[in-house]
Formats: sequence, C-alpha cells, structure tokens
Amino acid sequence: MITNNSKVVLDLHESSVIALHLFIWFISIVIILWFLFGVFIFFEDMREKKLIRCSRLEWFTIEQNDILSLQSSDENGSDNDKFYRYALSIEQGIQIKQTNQTFPDIPISNIFIHETDTSKPYYAYQEVKYTDFRIKQKPEKKRLIFFVPKGTVQNLFRVT
Repeated sequence: MITNNSKVVLDLHESSVIALHLFIWFISIVIILWFLFGVFIFFEDMREKKLIRCSRLEWFTIEQNDILSLQSSDENGSDNDKFYRYALSIEQGIQIKQTNQTFPDIPISNIFIHETDTSKPYYAYQEVKYTDFRIKQKPEKKRLIFFVPKGTVQNLFRVT
C-alpha cells in the first residue's frame, strides 16, 4: 500500500515537473520572439533612415483647377487674417472661394503667385513627398501656387 501511494506521489511530481518545463519553454519562446521583433523594428527603422538620406523630396501636384479671377484680401491685419479670393467656373455658374477656407492648413506664407506664359490662369495645390515610394514617413509641407498670365499682377502701394 505504501508503494502505491508513493507511486502516485511520484507521478504527480513528474507531471508538475513536465508542466514547469513546458511553461519555461513557452516563456523562452515568447522572449526570443519579442527580441527578434525588436531587432526587426530596429533594422527596419535604420533602413528607412538610410532611404530618407538617399532619397529626394519633390513637390507633387495633388489638385489643379482653372480660375477666372484672383484678388488678395485687405492688407490690414495679421497674417492669419490674410487670404486670396478666387473665382471658379462650376456647373451651377461662377463660385467665389477663399484660400483660408478651402485650404485652411496652408498659411499665407506658403501661397505664391507665378506670372507665366499661360493663357488660362489656374492654381496648383502641392505637397512635398519623397521620390522613393518605400519611405513611409510623410513630410508635412504644403503650398498653393496661382499661375497667372504675365502682366496681370498689379502692385498698389499707398504711402500714409
């Protein structure tokens, strides 16, 4: 009878040792996978930094539209109050828009007017992007350019 009890105790002891070994093995695998994932993320970050150093930034036109007219806002006030009005031809007729409402994320300092040889004035909304498509990081540079025919910009100066 003692032999049977000791055998039962021995079996319970062996199963708990096996469970302990399985638990340690499982924890070891989790730690190794966590370490390998960290190494992968580190080298992925290094690869992207190298791509960024080797890649160029270029302006890409996101939106382009013909305009009928362009006018600046009142010159008095802060830069936050300044904007340009422009007219677009749409299905319902002519629509007047303002840059501070249509493009609220573009400050007045990133809005430009280029006099060119174009016969039809238009605007181009542009964002800067890396030329290498593998780069996930997106720079936050945006601008708005109005292209107008040469000789259409009027400079009015007032001395007070």
